[in-house]
Amino acid sequence: MGELDVGAGRLPGYGDIIGIDRGYHQHYGIFVDEDSIIHCNESKEIASESLEEFLQEEEFFICEFSFLEEVNEENSYYGCGDMVLKTLLHPKIDFEIPVDKEAWLINQFAKKKFHLFNKKETVGRAIEWIKNPEYQDEPERIEDFVFWCKTGITNSTQIAAFIKLVRSKTKVEKIET
Repeated sequence: MGELDVGAGRLPGYGDIIGIDRGYHQHYGIFVDEDSIIHCNESKEIASESLEEFLQEEEFFICEFSFLEEVNEENSYYGCGDMVLKTLLHPKIDFEIPVDKEAWLINQFAKKKFHLFNKKETVGRAIEWIKNPEYQDEPERIEDFVFWCKTGITNSTQIAAFIKLVRSKTKVEKIET
């Protein structure tokens, strides 16, 4: 594989969630380095592959979570409480009233008290799963694994909604390899 062409985008970093559009579905993985992307493969096995193997010559995008909370390597944010979300997104929205779908979705996740894990924790959760597969339930859908590592959300319907929300906030700029 040649050098990554950043173009207008950026290179993925340790713990980033990257995705590829395979036409019929989007597939996600956790970027550790160019030799290790942890993801759930088509056989529902948690695997680590090189970036080249994971991409299969497709372009990729990097999922952005900063709209939920700025998380640095030392800090995780538990709960994503309403006050923080109001400040970050819509300071004048009353989260008791679903003013728009985005605000309503974010409020639902806040009520579930999901945990937005930082990049180091996200990778750690993925590695722990690989080391101890006998203690883990098989993901319902292959994209569920990556978002469980990032948020702790286990319900497929909630994950599907979360992915939709994250994708709506993720810049569409694709990075060619």
